Amino acid sequence: MSNNSHAKGSEKDHALTVDIEDIEIFETESGSDSLLTGHYQAGNNRPEGLTIKEACAFYKVSESTIRGRLKRRELSATKVKTATGEQWRIFPEGSLAGRYQPINTLVTTPPPQPADNSIVELLKAKTERLEAAMMEIGSLKAQLLASQEKSRLLEDRSKRPWWRRFLDQFNS
Repeated sequence: MSNNSHAKGSEKDHALTVDIEDIEIFETESGSDSLLTGHYQAGNNRPEGLTIKEACAFYKVSESTIRGRLKRRELSATKVKTATGEQWRIFPEGSLAGRYQPINTLVTTPPPQPADNSIVELLKAKTERLEAAMMEIGSLKAQLLASQEKSRLLEDRSKRPWWRRFLDQFNS
């Protein structure tokens, strides 16, 4: 029964529950949690992009295939809040078009690092050592194969019956 009372309490506390990557994010009635990752604000006009049915026609695949690709993140898409609920918007070119951008997208690029000659020289030295080690490994592999062949020949000789070995002494 405690679970029931908890469920009723959570319904009062949260107007909407959104599942993003198996994490539940709650939006309160006051709207204080209006920033949801990968979502558009409900007040925006109809965003550009394809609905799932339009994407099916565009890619010439079934709806379940599109949903699977969305789940595996093979398609560039986002969820949009509409009056009837949430809808997926798929962007075939892989980028968001027009003035509609996700609410909390922050793009940062690290400053370019100048090439350090000491690191390049160290990399060259390590590469040379690696090549030498690979050559040594190749040589050791050849030796191992030769010794395995010798041991196999010796085993074949000892597996012959005693009378065959006895007769081979007279025949040679």
